[in-house]
Amino acid sequence: ADLCLRLPRQPTGVKSLEREAWTLPRLAGQLRLRIPRLVEAIPADDAYPQPWLLCDWIPGEQYAPALLDDEVAAARDLAGFVAGLRALDPTGAPRAGRAPLARLDVVTRA
Repeated sequence: ADLCLRLPRQPTGVKSLEREAWTLPRLAGQLRLRIPRLVEAIPADDAYPQPWLLCDWIPGEQYAPALLDDEVAAARDLAGFVAGLRALDPTGAPRAGRAPLARLDVVTRA
């Protein structure tokens, strides 16, 4: 009940999982909101053909306005989280995403 498995279903998901395994320990304790803690990275083997991650589970619910007592405070918390991410030094971080955000902007807005 307190753990989460991250299993890529296809080989194409392995790079994303590797980025997550690299990133989570480096972000731990540096952000305003809680993020999953990497418990263990398990390599591919005969039992499962891709590497996988074991992380702690963060309980919660999908956003709905009725769940918040103060939407302004929640927005400030989220803004602080994003500002905290932007303030971190990305040196050595693996390249993220499938394409530069500028190229995905039009598709995302549509």
